[in-house]
Amino acid sequence: MGLKVISAVLTVIVMLSTIVHPAFSATAVPEAIKSIIQDAILLHIDSPDAFVKGTETKIDSKGIIKPYIKNNRVMVPLRFIAENLSAKVDYDNKTGIITLEFDSNKIIMKANDSTMIVNDKKVQLDMPPEIFQGTTMVPVRAVAEALGKKVSWNEKGLIAIGDEDIFEGKDNNFIETLNKLFSETTENPPKPPVNPPKPPTRDLDALVKPSSVIATLKRDAPLYKYNNTGHRIGTLKKGEKVEVIQDRSGVWYNVKSLSSSTVGWTYGVDLIIPPDPPTNKDLLTKEELERYVNTKGFTSDTPYFVWVDISRQYTYVFMGTKGKWRLYKSIPCATGKNSSPTIRGIFKIGNRGEEMYFPQYKSKVKYWVSFYGSLYLFHSVLLDKNDRIIDPTLLKRASHGCIRLPLQDSNGFMIM
Repeated sequence: MGLKVISAVLTVIVMLSTIVHPAFSATAVPEAIKSIIQDAILLHIDSPDAFVKGTETKIDSKGIIKPYIKNNRVMVPLRFIAENLSAKVDYDNKTGIITLEFDSNKIIMKANDSTMIVNDKKVQLDMPPEIFQGTTMVPVRAVAEALGKKVSWNEKGLIAIGDEDIFEGKDNNFIETLNKLFSETTENPPKPPVNPPKPPTRDLDALVKPSSVIATLKRDAPLYKYNNTGHRIGTLKKGEKVEVIQDRSGVWYNVKSLSSSTVGWTYGVDLIIPPDPPTNKDLLTKEELERYVNTKGFTSDTPYFVWVDISRQYTYVFMGTKGKWRLYKSIPCATGKNSSPTIRGIFKIGNRGEEMYFPQYKSKVKYWVSFYGSLYLFHSVLLDKNDRIIDPTLLKRASHGCIRLPLQDSNGFMIM
């Protein structure tokens, strides 16, 4: 469709728009709706109430605890969600460690610790669990997907957690009917903690910098025009610095000499590639993101423009036109490791498909969209043959060069 992608700084999901502040209505749930939400948990931003299996209930007996947004993440009460998904929850008072067990999944986390362990694998959270009014609040998408569940969200603050995306294929009337189950409240409970707003005048050129991978030559090495030995074009000297552009299975590397600007291919064994840097946690505000893409004059052949910020490990989707881009979606992602980097540049979206299997990794991905031939794709996190998530890693360089997205977000990305 020609969706343009910028990766010059090659950056769950929360749509940054006005949020309604509702509370629970006593209105009966229509039978047609009740059957659809029977296996889901339905919540709403700033509402102390919920639907569990089609039945209305309070999140806590005092009506204090409500889902809220912090740092662009939807935070929900962990124990309420886990127990209503029939997960076993254990809290160690001495260590503060929380353990969740559900089916074959085991999750370990701790308040104010951004590392979550899912089935013995470490997963970095961009928003750690925190304690509010004595309740552990967690980022909904990260925890729900680690439990093998899907999260549905709409811009008015409606949240659904279940085995399926209950919003998929539904029209606006269905979403509005769910929203109407929640109505305005006069309650005024303690507000959740929020960070003070960042100044709107920060120097964006200082905040948004190229994230190139710079390698050093171990020894003198030949440089070839292609990733074979058929056409030698020069020699790279020991100690010379090169920018790594792309690789082929970690054997061949396409590089650019920083001293001569010569571009060619060389062997990976001759390169010293630095380790992956930590993810930049200094997130840009909605206003800063829009100011940056609009002042840079980026264009697209479609109403969509995508910027992947490798430094922060976020994919931002904008809608509009040149100079008038507005943030539509902010999606955590995982780009290529330094040893298998995501190619930088400006590209147009190409082919797309429902799923792709990689026998060498014994895993598959869903909802893929190509942006550089068939070599570089946007796609879901890694799944097994039964569509179970086997590697939920996001917000760090983790892939072989493709850009991984949360499962539900990758589906939405593919159909744009």
